[in-house]
Amino acid sequence: MNPILKPTASRVFVVICALLLASTFVALMQVRASLGISAYQARIARVALKGGCCQSCLASYSKYCRPFSTSRAALSVTGLTSSIPLSRRVAVRNLLRSTDDLVKRTLQDSSGSVKWLERVQHALVDLERLRMPRLSVWGVDSLDARDLVTVLLDDPLSSDDVRRHMLFDRHGSDRRAKVFHLRYEDDNRLDGNVLYLSSPWLGNAQVEIVEFSGS
Repeated sequence: MNPILKPTASRVFVVICALLLASTFVALMQVRASLGISAYQARIARVALKGGCCQSCLASYSKYCRPFSTSRAALSVTGLTSSIPLSRRVAVRNLLRSTDDLVKRTLQDSSGSVKWLERVQHALVDLERLRMPRLSVWGVDSLDARDLVTVLLDDPLSSDDVRRHMLFDRHGSDRRAKVFHLRYEDDNRLDGNVLYLSSPWLGNAQVEIVEFSGS
């Protein structure tokens, strides 16, 4: 065998070291690729964040680092969204539910627990009740609010004389009523200063009219 090609311990050691270095380099490159940002991109990003970028650097940064910066922005938006404060209605509802659980656990054997539970549960029911929007009507100059509401809800072509009569005579002889409510209901009836009327307009609009009269 040629003495030049004859393997020696030193040559074998050099070959093994070279293979180890090559495999280590390949592994490092794979890790760097999996992170999605190279050393060059990281350097450009650091310079850009410090404000010392020229136009060519900024162009390179936007070209090579756009996927990385986009993913970071998406993460930041998610964090901001999760920190949005709750509305006052939802916060009060959650507080009432927590209070209800606390009363049940701590005042279960107390004589006053029933009253506390009733108050908390009534407040929850009132808070979660769907309220109909209210339309307030005020008189303008010499035109009274009563006349405005009557013109709005009157249906001259309707054959329901009972409904029209109750609409026109809802105040009766008492013209001193300052506030009057008109709500939709299938049956026409008067309850104090509240008139339940089977008005198509009230039914379609799903609102309650509150008229304020100055006279």
